[in-house]
Amino acid sequence: SGSTHVPRGFGLDGLLDRFLAGQGFPPAHDRTHWWVPIGPPPETLVFGSTLLAGDAANLVMATNGGGIPTAMLSGWMAGRAAVAHLRENAPLTGYDREWKAVLGPILARGYEIKRFGDRWTTRDPLLALGMRYIGAKGLDAMMRMRWPIRRWRSS
Repeated sequence: SGSTHVPRGFGLDGLLDRFLAGQGFPPAHDRTHWWVPIGPPPETLVFGSTLLAGDAANLVMATNGGGIPTAMLSGWMAGRAAVAHLRENAPLTGYDREWKAVLGPILARGYEIKRFGDRWTTRDPLLALGMRYIGAKGLDAMMRMRWPIRRWRSS
């Protein structure tokens, strides 16, 4: 059963427990609290006859948590691979080749930028220094998964 709204008095955890109970399962015990999966791109998204896409595949833009564009693209690619597999007996590994060619470089760069930025966010003074150094344009670049460029001014 699905839900189009959250009933009064329920949060997402409560709805999950209600759904699980309705299916005969115990309450969830390992809650992630709906965190966004941010990490390096995985090696493969093909597991036997299962193709992962979007957040389930960890295809999230590491610098901003965005996942709708990557979910749409990877879902489309996975669907095409599944159709080719069923119609032409094409190997599902073609999906891995395609998503890596299209999404792999940008996701890898975004993860490296995030790792670089994480070094500056451990303490407030470091964060303030880093923000002053890269400025608004640098932060905008990082959010868009580009390396910030610092242009030195001559006096």
